[in-house]
Amino acid sequence: ILDVNVSVPGSDEKKNMAAAVRELARLGLPLVLDSTDPSVLEEGLRAFPGKAVINSVNGTDESLKSILPLAKKYNAALICLAMGERGIPKTAEERLAVLNKILEAALNHGLRKDLLLADTLTLSAATSSAEETLRALRLARGMGLKTVLGASNVSFGLPDRQEINRDFLAMALSCGLDAAIINPCDGAVLRTFHASSGL
Repeated sequence: ILDVNVSVPGSDEKKNMAAAVRELARLGLPLVLDSTDPSVLEEGLRAFPGKAVINSVNGTDESLKSILPLAKKYNAALICLAMGERGIPKTAEERLAVLNKILEAALNHGLRKDLLLADTLTLSAATSSAEETLRALRLARGMGLKTVLGASNVSFGLPDRQEINRDFLAMALSCGLDAAIINPCDGAVLRTFHASSGL
């Protein structure tokens, strides 16, 4: 799935999002619409002829209030970030509590649970515990949620990034990761992904 983000300072983001989505839709590509501005997301959702994925909603009241109605109106799938009013929680249990809040609000808006993708948020292993992300991933799967994760964030600021990314992806897949945000040009990571998908 291709993530579409057209945020360039000084540009007309709404116009650019609609134009980019229309052009990419001609190629038949599945799209994730990525913006912090709900009005930009709506322009993309209006322009897309299929079911888009919105990137993203989080557990803050402002985000829930502005994004959930869009997902409902356009029947879009939704990436749910396990972060709230105080940022990204340190523990898996705290991240799960944020995801529970998002899930409850989404269901109250009439959204389908199977269209929600939980992102338990990968942080650099140099500054935080990757194990908490993996534990949160297992807990989110236990809630019956589909999961998505940006694998390469784990290696930010570290040497041997390719090896770290590959190993972390393998661990995340073993924890039930459904959708991996990876570099498709990284052969080692791609081989790990394909090897796991064949299991």
